[in-house]
Order: sequence, then structure tokens, then C-alpha cells
Amino acid sequence: MTKLFLHIGLHKTGSTLIQNFCAANRQLLRERGLVYPQAASRLNGHHNLAWSFNIGNPNYSPELGSSEEIVREALAETKPGQDLLLSSEDFEFVPPPRLKLVLDSASVTDVIIIVYLRRQDAYLESEYAQHVRMDETRFSGSVQDFYMKYDFMQRYDYNRLLRPWEQAFGRESLIVRPFERGQFHGGDLLKDFCAQLGMNWSDAFAVPAAGEANVSLSPDVLAVVRELNKLDMEAEHRQQVLHILAHYSRQQSCSLLSEDLSCSFRQIFQQSNALVAERYLGRTDEPLFNHP
Repeated sequence: MTKLFLHIGLHKTGSTLIQNFCAANRQLLRERGLVYPQAASRLNGHHNLAWSFNIGNPNYSPELGSSEEIVREALAETKPGQDLLLSSEDFEFVPPPRLKLVLDSASVTDVIIIVYLRRQDAYLESEYAQHVRMDETRFSGSVQDFYMKYDFMQRYDYNRLLRPWEQAFGRESLIVRPFERGQFHGGDLLKDFCAQLGMNWSDAFAVPAAGEANVSLSPDVLAVVRELNKLDMEAEHRQQVLHILAHYSRQQSCSLLSEDLSCSFRQIFQQSNALVAERYLGRTDEPLFNHP
């Protein structure tokens, strides 16, 4: 019976790098018994499957198949004895019971959920920077304005987020990994991901470079981009300016949040994180994340 590894993100935890790695090494993974299917693949991830659970999602391409059709197409790429890997950070927004029904209908019952969790204050900063940088959003306010505008309480309460996945697939099916270099297997995200798949790292693997869209901008450059976002600038010209700014961005380790705000934000989720650490990692005396 085919085992399914389902990587569900979360967002801002290196999912694009993982997906590019899996796509670049599709043949090597297959030789090791793991199929990263091309079925309904978009941007090297299986986003169309995640989007298919919400037919109102403007990104969903129905011509690529329904949820059931995409799963069957992905399974068709496997041979006996091979496992299947699907990846999309947008699985975060899929109701687990609905996903389980689709998988059950395809006789996929051996499912392992892999999820990476990022410390909430760092997550907020990364989300904010992306909304400032993205042409579709062009956010021009402060990080405090961003926090007040969007409701992050549900998404950042990891205990609450994981419970529906546990209820649908069982606690033993969840692999929960803190998104911190110091907690990665071998100190590297890709090596850590391979370890969760039960696969030894190979120097033969191709390691993709980080895309420019995911390159972090320093706080001083983000301040410039915020001002640009107040202007009516054509998308093409704006991208040219961002390309130049990204090239000269100084990557100093400077937080966008004040220490007081960062500490307060972490305290909001302290209890939830402790529950996750104990329930899914067996930690009773160690925190889920190492504070800076």
C-alpha cells in the first residue's frame, strides 16, 4: 500500500525551497522509492490540489481536475513499493476532514503529515515583509498597523491549528518540526526534511538557490519600499526598483518589532506552544522554540 507524505507548510517556513528541491531531484527521489508527482503541479508544488477544496479560489484551475481526480492522477505515477509526496503550504487552509474523505475515496489510508512551525513573532515579521514587497498587496503601513489589520490569532495558535489534523489523521500521523536552524537535522532545512521522510541525505542532490521573491529585505530597505507603495507606480517599474533594492539590501539581523512588542507577542502563544511541544515532541521541560 502506498504511503502518502503530505507536507502542509506552514507558510513562511521554506516551503518554496522544499518544493523546488523536490522538483529538481524528482528522478533521484523516485530511485529511492519516493514519487514527487507532476500531477497538477504549479510552481513546483501541488497547490492546485489545495486550491481545489475551495472552488471559489481564483488560483484554482478546474481544467486540471477535481480533488479526487488530482489524487488519482498522482497515485497513477507511483509503482508498487513506492511512496508518494505532496507539498503545498496552502494545505494549511484545507479542512482536514474533507481532505481525509478524498484520500479515503482513493484508498490512501497511510498518511504522514509533515508541518513546520515558525516562532510567531518571526512569522509576523516575515508575513509583513512579504505584504510590503508583493505587488498584489503593496502594504505601506507599519508592522503594528499590519498586525492590527489582519487576524493572526487563529493561524498562530499552533495547538488550535494542529488539533483538526490530529482528529482527522491521528496524533501518530503528525510530524511537527520547529522552523529553527538550531533544531534542524544537520543544521539545514532540506536535510531535516529528508530525515522526516526517512531518507538519508546525498551529495548527489541538487540544491536550488533561493529565489529573489523569497530573499529577505533589511528594515531600512523595507522602509523605502513602504514609501514606494504610496505611489501609483506601474508593476513593471516597481519590480525593477525592487530588484535593485534587493541587490543592495543590507542583511543585518535587525528586528522589525521592538523587544517589548516581540516579547509580548511571544507571551500570547506561550501556553499554546508549550502544549504543542509536549503533545507532539514529547518535551515537558524544553520550549517549542529557542528564543533569540
